[in-house]
Amino acid sequence: MSQFGQLSGALALDGGAAREHFKNILYNQILNGKFCQEFSKMEADLEKEGPENPLNELYRKSEASELGQAEKRVRARLAGL
Repeated sequence: MSQFGQLSGALALDGGAAREHFKNILYNQILNGKFCQEFSKMEADLEKEGPENPLNELYRKSEASELGQAEKRVRARLAGL
C-alpha cells in the first residue's frame, strides 16, 4: 500500500525540482569525487555495531523524519487489519 501511494503521488509531481536536486547531487557530490571521499572516511565504521555505525544514525534520522513517522503510522494501521 505504501508503494502504491508513493508511486501514484510521485506521478502527480512536477519532476523539475527533483531533477534539479539529483542533478546537483550528481555534479556536486558524485562526479567531483566528494561522495567517494566522504564514504572512504567512514567505510571501516560500516562494520561496527550500534551507534558507531554511521548507517544506524542515518536510519535513526530517517525514522524520526516526518515521512518516517507517517510510514510508521501506516504500518501500524496495516498490522491491525
